Amino acid sequence: MNNSPTATTNLKDAAQSELRQMLYLSAAVRLMDDAELAEILAVSRRNNTRDGVSGMLLYDAGNFVQFLEGPPDAVEAAWRRIQRDQRHKGVIVASDKPAKTRLFPDWSMGFEAGGGDGGFHLDWEALQTRTPDDFPKVVQTIMRAFYTAGR
Repeated sequence: MNNSPTATTNLKDAAQSELRQMLYLSAAVRLMDDAELAEILAVSRRNNTRDGVSGMLLYDAGNFVQFLEGPPDAVEAAWRRIQRDQRHKGVIVASDKPAKTRLFPDWSMGFEAGGGDGGFHLDWEALQTRTPDDFPKVVQTIMRAFYTAGR
């Protein structure tokens, strides 16, 4: 599976406009294999590139943490699609706030499955450098706990 983040040039142009950032957690209704995760990524990257949304998705042992950012209407549309998706349950929004700058301007959807599989690797230090000082501590704590749980 190709896990490399997809560059999105149109996101850089929109980086300074009004933004919405959202972080949510959910549980898959069953464990997902590489083919299912690849399909989620392909559809997400296509939709996000089209809509000017960026972010990242972490998956480990049937659990997801996803961070979305972009124009408020586009994030809302993505969020409505996510809520209708029957492949996960127990969705909890950990953060939903306006923002001035993107944390992931080059990623239509960065991804890492627990343990890494030879593709996209996001170490904690790299992730931490993308989070501003005013990023909610609870969000940082959730992302760090999820990121390090499977390592």
